[in-house]
Amino acid sequence: MKRMLLALSFLAVMAGFASAQESVSAARVEDPLGSIRGAYAEGRNQDLVILADRALLHADASAHGEIRFWRGAALRRLGRSGEALLGLDSAVIAGFDSPELHVERALVLSMLGRLQEASQEMETVRRMLQEDPLRREQMEGRWANREAVNRRFEARVRPQLGYDSNLVLIGDDATLFESADAKSAFYGAIFDAKLHLLEPGPQVFDVAYRNSLRGYSSESDLSSSDNALSLTGRTPLGDRMDLEIRLGFAETWLQGEGHFRTERSMGGALLFRPVARVQARLSLGWSDADYYLSGPDEQDRDGVRESVGLEATLDAGQGWSLTPYLALRLIDTDGTDYKGSEREVGMRVACPEWKRIQTFVSAGFVYAPFDKPHSLTAFAEEREDRRVFASASFVFPALEAIAGFAPCLTVRFEQWRSNIEVFEFRRWEPVLEFSVNLAF
Repeated sequence: MKRMLLALSFLAVMAGFASAQESVSAARVEDPLGSIRGAYAEGRNQDLVILADRALLHADASAHGEIRFWRGAALRRLGRSGEALLGLDSAVIAGFDSPELHVERALVLSMLGRLQEASQEMETVRRMLQEDPLRREQMEGRWANREAVNRRFEARVRPQLGYDSNLVLIGDDATLFESADAKSAFYGAIFDAKLHLLEPGPQVFDVAYRNSLRGYSSESDLSSSDNALSLTGRTPLGDRMDLEIRLGFAETWLQGEGHFRTERSMGGALLFRPVARVQARLSLGWSDADYYLSGPDEQDRDGVRESVGLEATLDAGQGWSLTPYLALRLIDTDGTDYKGSEREVGMRVACPEWKRIQTFVSAGFVYAPFDKPHSLTAFAEEREDRRVFASASFVFPALEAIAGFAPCLTVRFEQWRSNIEVFEFRRWEPVLEFSVNLAF
C-alpha cells in the first residue's frame, strides 16, 4: 500500500510538472515577445535570432513587425550588417515604426559606411522625439557611442544606361533647341565623393565633388562631362531649426563644342521642424553662369539666376513620406530671349518597400513666362511655356547586401507646351543605374 501511495504521489508530481511546462510553452507561443526582449537585454543575440525565427512561424501577424525589429537589432550586434538592414527594413514593411528602429537603422548604415543616410535617420529620430527630450538624449547617446568605424571619406559610382527621346537639355537651364528632334541611347556614369570634415552629427561641414559623364551613341557631339565642387556647412540654431550654407563651382564640356559652361553658385537654407514627423526647408539660391557657345546676341545665356523654394517633408509612417514643394526662379541673362521667370509646384513621394522594391515617384508643373519678345517671332511675341513632368524610380536595396550594388530603374516624362511651336515636344528618358559604394 505504501509503495502504491508513493507511486501515485510521484505520478501526481510529474503530471503537475508536465502541466506547468505545457503552460510555460503555451505562454511562450502566445507571447514570444517577452522571451525575445529578455534575450536582447541579456545580450543573447544568437538565441534571439533563433527565437525570432521560431516566433514568426506561430505569432500573430500584428507582432511580426516588432519581432523583425528585434531580430535586425540582434544581427547588428553580431556584425551581420547587410542582414540587419534587411531585417529592419522588413520590420518597416510589417508596419513597425519607432525611434528605436530609426536609431538601429542609423547604426547599421554607419557600419556600412553610408554616413549620409545614417545622419538622415538620426534627423528622423530627432523629429520624432521633439516632445521627449529625455528619450532623445538617450538616442543621441547611443549614436555618439556607436561602435561603427567612422568613415570621413565616402565615394560612390553610378554607371548608367538609358535612352533620351529629345536631346534638348544640358543641365536644367540650358536648352539646345537645334537638337529638339534628336534621339539617342546613352551610356555614362556619375561619380560622387564626399569628405566629412566634422564628425557626423548636428553640425556638418562637407567638401563634395561630382563628375557626371554621358555619351550619346547617335549624337556624339552632345556627349558631356559636368564637374561640380561644393562646400556645405550646417549648424543648429535651436532644437527645431538648422542653418545650411552652400558654395559651388561647376564646369561643363561638350564633345562637339568643347568648353560649354562655367557656373558659380551660393545658397542658404533654413531647416525647421514645426511638429513631430514634419521637416520644412526654406531655401535661397544665386548662381552666375558663363556660356561659351557662339550665337546671336539675343540668345546669349550668360547671366544670373536667383531662386527661392519651400518644401515640407511629412513622415507618414510605415515607410511613407510626402514632400510637396514650391519654387520661384528669376533668370536675368544678357540675351533677351532668356530673360524671364519660372514658377514650379510639385510633389515627391517615397513609398514603403514592396516585394523588396523601394519606389519613389514625383510630379510637377512649371509655368515659365519670358519678359521680352522672342527673336523667333521677329520680336513680336513674348514666349510663354508650360511644362508637366513626372518620374518613377524603382530601387532594389535587397541586392546591395548580396551583390554589392543597388540597381535603380527611373522613367522620366516631360510634356513641353509653348505659344511658340518650336518649343513644343514630349520627352521620355528611361535610365537604368547601378549604385556602388567604393571602399577606401
